[in-house]
Amino acid sequence: MDTGKTVDHPEGTGQTDELLPAQKLAKADGKRHIAALILARGGSKGIPLKNIKMLAGVPLLGWVLRAAVDSGMFQSVWVSTDHDEIEKVAKAWGAQVHRRSPEVSKDSSSSLETIQEFSRLTP
Repeated sequence: MDTGKTVDHPEGTGQTDELLPAQKLAKADGKRHIAALILARGGSKGIPLKNIKMLAGVPLLGWVLRAAVDSGMFQSVWVSTDHDEIEKVAKAWGAQVHRRSPEVSKDSSSSLETIQEFSRLTP
């Protein structure tokens, strides 16, 4: 999620606006795209919709998305989900959404299967 804005970092954090190695690699060949992919299935049995439960006034997913964006490592940030409410929260926090197929939304589905589907279907 490249906003084109310069990030202001608090003094003493050691953060700079220099390109990170992954970003340099992406710019070097012009073909690579570095994306963050957060897996957020809605069907949790233990805590239903735990990904959008509030913590200190922010949905759990919001904390993860904020960290991904603030890291400066990614050209885009994606959430892979099977649930409408999670999709709404993800979009509200500026993420793009990969809508999972039923095949990779089961309790028995692995993260790897979901990542492979995302890689196959996302340009």
